[in-house]
Amino acid sequence: MPGTKRTKKGRVDATVAEARVDEILRLRLEGFERRRILQFISQEEKRQGSNWVLGPGEDPMTSRMVHVYISRADALIQSSHEKSRKVLLRRHLAQRRHLYAVALAAGENRTALACLRDEAELIGLYPADKVVHTGTGGRPIEFIVLPTKEEPCQITNPSPTSSDAP
Repeated sequence: MPGTKRTKKGRVDATVAEARVDEILRLRLEGFERRRILQFISQEEKRQGSNWVLGPGEDPMTSRMVHVYISRADALIQSSHEKSRKVLLRRHLAQRRHLYAVALAAGENRTALACLRDEAELIGLYPADKVVHTGTGGRPIEFIVLPTKEEPCQITNPSPTSSDAP
């Protein structure tokens, strides 16, 4: 029963290490936390053909080594985060156009339309939603203007209401 490919120093082959990081990256993107990743690796060490399989006499993966793989996967996630708004917009537009093409090819017209609508909203083709702010019970919002040094407070007599009437 052969184990994982190793170098002369006993380390795993670079391609195997990269495949392991990719697998942990996929798990992280699916929402796996450290504990679930450890469980996954423990199961994979027993499965023939996996990147984690143990050879005869090999010890299971240490917690420290799993931490190294998780850190490398997390670094990939962080490095993939684009900070430029312009680049992000271009990528999102390209992704929507790709989804649109895939949806049309599959005959999913509603999905294609949703892609077009989302793209149009993203680039601002639709007018902004009209928002009306109101006070309690739909009444207008009352503002209190505080006095400044330039404009001192002037007290005015408000119009009498039905409760103020004699």
